[in-house]
Amino acid sequence: MEKVNDIKKEDLIELGFKRINDYRYEYLYEGIRLFDANIHDFNVDTFFVMFSIGNFDIHIDYKADLKSLMDVTVKNIIQTWIA
Repeated sequence: MEKVNDIKKEDLIELGFKRINDYRYEYLYEGIRLFDANIHDFNVDTFFVMFSIGNFDIHIDYKADLKSLMDVTVKNIIQTWIA
């Protein structure tokens, strides 16, 4: 069974994203933008999230994947600051 793009604006808000406009949200951590969410499908109002690291962009379409990546990213940032 194929996964359905399931990131909704309510999910973004729940995860701590801030609204820029109707089509874009961003996630800041200590004033640094880590994730950028853009409208994916106007008909069903779903979003995709871009995460850039180095020269690579990671495109995320699924809420569970986004939550996992956010947890790991923030944890790694905190560990870097503590070290």
